[in-house]
Formats: sequence, structure tokens, C-alpha cells
Amino acid sequence: MIKNSDFSASYDRRADVLYLRVGPAREAISHEDELGLLWRSVRDGQPPFGVTIIDFHDGWSSNRSNLVRLVSGRLHVPLDIVEAKIPF
Repeated sequence: MIKNSDFSASYDRRADVLYLRVGPAREAISHEDELGLLWRSVRDGQPPFGVTIIDFHDGWSSNRSNLVRLVSGRLHVPLDIVEAKIPF
């Protein structure tokens, strides 16, 4: 079970980029989905451990609840933990 301390968020307000990850920072490859989210995994075929969200405020502030559900589902983090870490 993922705990609050296992899930981190970092927001670069100037660039409007949100970084979310489970566990420690590590080398990764990224795959962009149809919504423009960059899912990070250790290698192809592995489940993602993080996501980079470009234009977070501009693109997601009005659709925050959908973003919370997407991140929770893909990263296997409880909804309440994701909700607490995502700004705004």
C-alpha cells in the first residue's frame, strides 16, 4: 500500500509543470499519452512510477478531478493521497 510519504509532488510555477512520482527519483523513459501526460517508467513495458504534466495550471485547473483519477489509477496511489499532493 502506498503511503503519503511514498508519493511526491513538485510544481514549477514559472514553467507550469507538475512532477509526480512514487518512490525515489530515478532514470526513466517517458511516453506521452493522448492527453499530453508524460508517463515515466524504468523501461518499456514496465508500469509507470511517475508523470510529468506540462501546462498543469493552464491545462488541468478546470479538470483537476479527472487528473486525480488518472494519476491514481495509473500509479496505483489512493485517490486521497493524490488529491492532497496536487496543487490548487
